[in-house]
Amino acid sequence: VKLDDQIHILEAFNGVTGSFKDIGCQVVVRLIALYMAKNGKMGNILVETSGDTGPAAVNAAVGLHSVEIFCLYPKGRVSRVQELQLTTLN
Repeated sequence: VKLDDQIHILEAFNGVTGSFKDIGCQVVVRLIALYMAKNGKMGNILVETSGDTGPAAVNAAVGLHSVEIFCLYPKGRVSRVQELQLTTLN
């Protein structure tokens, strides 16, 4: 959001999952993917969640070919929306 000619603000809640963690996860996962690709390797990322971190991390890996992400979450302890965000991606 542009406040004036010199000040811009990043609204972190406008990410794919609506979580402020989307921005950070996008950066970290893409840095790992870049490192793996430059070294001709495939990386596995394991995350665990009880909320919005998992969907943000999983979405960050969509379309990347040098990383695969696995997310653990407690059955019945995440919201239906969060579970769908974790289980309905390509």
